Amino acid sequence: MKNLREIISNLLNNFLKFRKNDIVSIAAEIYNTSDSKDALIEMEIVEALYLELIRKKTFPLLNLSLQKIQQAMKAEFSTYETAIPEKIDQNFIDNIDTFIEVGWKKLSRQNLTDNDLPKSSVDPQIFYWHRIFQNKKDLVFLNYPTPELADNLQTQYKDLLQTYLMSINCNYVKLKQQAETLKDDFFSYANYRITTQQEKINIKIMKDRYQLFMGTSLDHQITILPAGIIEFPMEKIALDGIFLAEKVYYKNLVFDNVKLNFTDGVIRYISFKSDQKGNYSLQNKIMSSQKECYFSLGFNMEITDYTGFYLYDRCINGNISLKFFDQDFYPIVLSSLNAEIKKRKRIFMSGINK
Repeated sequence: MKNLREIISNLLNNFLKFRKNDIVSIAAEIYNTSDSKDALIEMEIVEALYLELIRKKTFPLLNLSLQKIQQAMKAEFSTYETAIPEKIDQNFIDNIDTFIEVGWKKLSRQNLTDNDLPKSSVDPQIFYWHRIFQNKKDLVFLNYPTPELADNLQTQYKDLLQTYLMSINCNYVKLKQQAETLKDDFFSYANYRITTQQEKINIKIMKDRYQLFMGTSLDHQITILPAGIIEFPMEKIALDGIFLAEKVYYKNLVFDNVKLNFTDGVIRYISFKSDQKGNYSLQNKIMSSQKECYFSLGFNMEITDYTGFYLYDRCINGNISLKFFDQDFYPIVLSSLNAEIKKRKRIFMSGINK
């Protein structure tokens, strides 16, 4: 594995392309509470990012928050008391070209997607992101992992970090070539059949409304790492058959081996392989999901297996996902690596190039 400076250099040269003299805000957190395993865990990537941005002739600004202070403020003051005056907030936004969020926490707590911001702006963080978005400034989410995320996923931090670093250090030239190939293939046809084990489901995509999340930050106002996913809206009424999801992601929960039966877009039944806290709630959320739904395919060749974290797993090479939204527009994602999607005589399998 290359050192972090080399990885960030690859990221900035081939993906997060900034213009000369851009002013870039880098937001990160110092985890200085008593139960934190490593207070400065984000500082290594912040340092690498800062120095490489200087090398690119941009002007990085550090925006560091201390977890202990944040907790004290929430305990002692209201949101109104700690809100930054609008004039000051607007002046800050006006002077920044790109806002980078280093950590994974803020994004994972919100129902933010690549193609839109949430419908509600009651949450102060969402309101702040809305302000940035409305002012035509760019948002970049690095989703850098911490030991806390590894503990949540019940995995080793070193393994999770290695997966993350490999995923953002991919060959972006090849990634773009793969993206163009997939775009052309899917653009030519709308009706597909997905097979998961012995189960089959028919879907219809809106092929002219694709979203390709692997371009540079110059292509998207919102950029979420890792990259390598193509996504299409689906016609929900056309969903017909059975989809066996190896993983279902909803908020901070992950469910294994969930079978869903659709008839004309209506979910007839959902079955779970094992009893798990939240099964009944998830069933109700999916059954009452919004009309809006998406099909996506991951194609990041550096991610080959599940981590349990949706924002990494959605990019796994060959991962086929169906995404729905609950009544509050939080995504519910059904994923399967051991699946194939077939149109006419051509098959895209897990691993894509098989």
